[in-house]
Amino acid sequence: METSWVIWISGLSGAGKSTLAARLLADFENRGLPVELLEAETVRSACGGDLGYSREDRLRSLSRIVFCASLLAKHGVSVIAPAILPYNTGRQLIRLTLRRSLEIHLRVDMEIIKARDTKGLYAGARAGVINNVIGIDLLPDVPDCVDLVIDSGQMSPTECYFAARAELLRRSII
Repeated sequence: METSWVIWISGLSGAGKSTLAARLLADFENRGLPVELLEAETVRSACGGDLGYSREDRLRSLSRIVFCASLLAKHGVSVIAPAILPYNTGRQLIRLTLRRSLEIHLRVDMEIIKARDTKGLYAGARAGVINNVIGIDLLPDVPDCVDLVIDSGQMSPTECYFAARAELLRRSII
């Protein structure tokens, strides 16, 4: 019986993807479920660091994450993949490639994101020193097929975790 899932956590930089991923990872591990975390930047650097942040390079990077996730899932390991996922073509790739995937989208108003700016990404974009920033230079698509939307601008990280956890429990993923 196939039990592995690929859980995508999408949203803009600063939406809380890594925070939620860490909480869900701990939940899987505490239950003794085989799981791996595939962070987009980690996969990007591990696969040669040859890609930039253009639309095309972002899709190439996503295809590498999808490939790694599919290998792990094929061997019974669930995957938690926090990634921006700005384009619906990327979501289509995921749906076509992975049999058991779920996307949790963290929605946050841009003003809240800019105020958080934990990595200085948005300040750098406004100053003109960072290019190809999703939400500033490159507009994301409105997600066309998301399993769960959480407003992480209005909810605490703990509330976001409990909302995501409830969905995973409802679907018998954990």
